[in-house]
Amino acid sequence: MQDWQTNLAAIASHGGLNDPSLNSVTGRTGGMVIDLQSAISVFRDDPRIYNPASYMVCGALLLIWLVSTLRSRFSQSRAWFALAVIVPLTMLVTYHRPWDAKLLMLTVPACAMLWAEGGAIAGIALLLNGAAIVMTADLPLTIFTMLTNPIRIPITGFPGQILTVVLMRPVPFILLAMSIFYLWIYVRRDAERGLP
Repeated sequence: MQDWQTNLAAIASHGGLNDPSLNSVTGRTGGMVIDLQSAISVFRDDPRIYNPASYMVCGALLLIWLVSTLRSRFSQSRAWFALAVIVPLTMLVTYHRPWDAKLLMLTVPACAMLWAEGGAIAGIALLLNGAAIVMTADLPLTIFTMLTNPIRIPITGFPGQILTVVLMRPVPFILLAMSIFYLWIYVRRDAERGLP
């Protein structure tokens, strides 16, 4: 147990393999840690900032999801939408790598149900699901990493930080957008049915 704790502390320390910041061994690649901390750390590389900020954002979304889940009746379609919210959300709040994102396949049934309904919401669902699945897939991620790895962006100013997030950390924001979108659908469907 002590070896395990020592190993975990070493790889999670600042600059270590599992450090979510740009200072980690894999910090400037798209194959980095895909949690929300990795995107927030671009703006402020301080775990006392990016950890609580990530927990607050994800915690608020999780609380809304939990209240909505507890107040509603079970149905199969509702379960798929609940899963479409929670799968990307759980990847944001804790340490995950892109290969863990294969779980995003669990969001496909909710996307398919929205696609069958048609309209703008169906297009948004397809765009978000497609972006999340493609940006975490092995071959596209490898190509994306090869294209962006040689780029050196100064991250001293806000425009540089935004560009760094877009080029080096797009997955956390795609997952966040996906969670918010499916949470909105999940809660909205209760409101349309007249549930509290």
